[in-house]
Amino acid sequence: MKMDTTVKYFNTSIDDATCNIAFRFRHVSKDLIVFLHGLGCSMKSFDMAFDAKMLDGFSILSLDFLGFGKSSRADHLSYSLESHAEGIEHLLAIYPDYRRHIVAHSMGGAIGLLLSENVLKSITTFINIEGNLIRDDCGLISRESSRVSFETFATNLYKKTRNPIWNTDYRLFSLESASPLAFYKSAKSLVSWSDSGKLLKKFQNLKCRKAYVYGAKNSNARVLKKLDGIQTLGISGSGHFAMNDNAPEFYEKIAQLIMKQEKG
Repeated sequence: MKMDTTVKYFNTSIDDATCNIAFRFRHVSKDLIVFLHGLGCSMKSFDMAFDAKMLDGFSILSLDFLGFGKSSRADHLSYSLESHAEGIEHLLAIYPDYRRHIVAHSMGGAIGLLLSENVLKSITTFINIEGNLIRDDCGLISRESSRVSFETFATNLYKKTRNPIWNTDYRLFSLESASPLAFYKSAKSLVSWSDSGKLLKKFQNLKCRKAYVYGAKNSNARVLKKLDGIQTLGISGSGHFAMNDNAPEFYEKIAQLIMKQEKG
């Protein structure tokens, strides 16, 4: 029987406002992979996970952060990384009896690290896919967005992010369904956290099993030299969007990492 993995909505309260978080979920086993998307993206980044044969033995949860994809948007929401993390926690609370494996891309990697200590203690595996850890991890889009007013961003820079000549990875974003305000505020929060130096320490100090996955085209990234003692893994023929550039290898290695870690 085909499983129902259609988009559903979870009603909760964030920043003193009632919101709906859009998500997809399938139950297969007690091992739950939670996919967290990046800035300007949506849960569509991980649509191929639901069809990946190597993940047949895993339950899967993907979601849209507030202001992105199909989730709620409102002018008074803070769209800070902390508020995005709060939304994840609220959603995870309705799926309490699983071994949780976080697979987080780009901004999602930073958000995952800002989950509360109690939630992080419940995580079995944390796989960081080129997630923001240091200052250098902020790309041109987020860095430039953080430097201008929202008015300038909305009337000028946001249009550039949707230009495939300026943004060569445009096809892999979900900018049409992103709120410009959510993008702007999330970018400012992301830059602030990346510049703080705290994210790398949080990743290094995680008590669960962890790994850092990167696209082979980015094998010279400075952050790789700061991950002593942490398993790193490159995905061939791919850049920042490894899960889209080479999905078969990406999901095979994600499954191997989790199964290896489950065996200890």
